[in-house]
Amino acid sequence: MAHLLGDGAPGLARLGPRYPLLPAERLLLFGFDPIEVGPDTLDEVRQRGLPAWPVTTINGPWGARSRSWP
Repeated sequence: MAHLLGDGAPGLARLGPRYPLLPAERLLLFGFDPIEVGPDTLDEVRQRGLPAWPVTTINGPWGARSRSWP
């Protein structure tokens, strides 16, 4: 994700036809495991203000809660 958002290695972040390759406002993180991604990644997600619904906030088989993850 870092390369797509314009961070990380410049050679990868500037690989495509535009920079950044993916604007942050077009990104939604859904169904990830907070333990698996680790605290550093979770802090970055929060700092960037990215909309994120970890698997721990999904209610039932058909949907997520109506609020974003804190």
